[in-house]
Amino acid sequence: NSSSTPVVTYSLIQNITDGTNNTLNGSTHASNSNYPDFVTPLDPATAPSTAGDFHVTACSPVVNIGATVGAPIVDLFGNARPFGEAVDFGVHELQTAQTFPVAVCQNVAAVLTAAGTATLDPASVNNNSTGCQPLTLSVAPSTFNCSHWGTPQTVTLTVTGINNVSSTCSATVTVVDNLPPNALCRDFVKNLGAGGTASITPAEVDNLSNDNCGTVNLVSVSPNSFTCSNIGINVVTLTVNDGH
Repeated sequence: NSSSTPVVTYSLIQNITDGTNNTLNGSTHASNSNYPDFVTPLDPATAPSTAGDFHVTACSPVVNIGATVGAPIVDLFGNARPFGEAVDFGVHELQTAQTFPVAVCQNVAAVLTAAGTATLDPASVNNNSTGCQPLTLSVAPSTFNCSHWGTPQTVTLTVTGINNVSSTCSATVTVVDNLPPNALCRDFVKNLGAGGTASITPAEVDNLSNDNCGTVNLVSVSPNSFTCSNIGINVVTLTVNDGH
């Protein structure tokens, strides 16, 4: 009657937003027109209407996030609640287990840059993981450097569905350094000895050759021996490597 005060317990309004950060009682995805993932959402422009099915689905982000204390022991349809860890938002208590993602990983390579670092994209580790779309991916650790080269690195991929349920898997990352060292040479004068011969070493030609991972091995210089017949300008080749 007109003198009574209506009491509303656990209601959900399709596509509601608080006007600041698109949330509904602390849950994200309210900007989705199907939020909170009703079985058959209704275009608000057609309201009032008896159409639509406002039962929540197994992918709804409002499953198991309500406060059990003080909640009705049955939903609007007479189903016992909670079903699962906690009550669901709204008038309907989902009577099946919510959909959990299945994280599937693949082993990948992380290629070091000229700075000696590599950043891993979670999508590269993902191998067709399934769950309530869209999935959010994260990987840890995600950054590598030269110290990780040569030792397989284990990473964990976390896959989170739109219903805020997560799953993890592990993958092996091989850190790769495909960049050759930067060989730098210098010109210098070599005097022939009393016997009319001279030899040079790679260190004499090297002019602070460098590598993204720091290690430079002076392999050889060619030619490295000279006689009186070589008096004048001679071009030599310095060979270096980074050990891998």
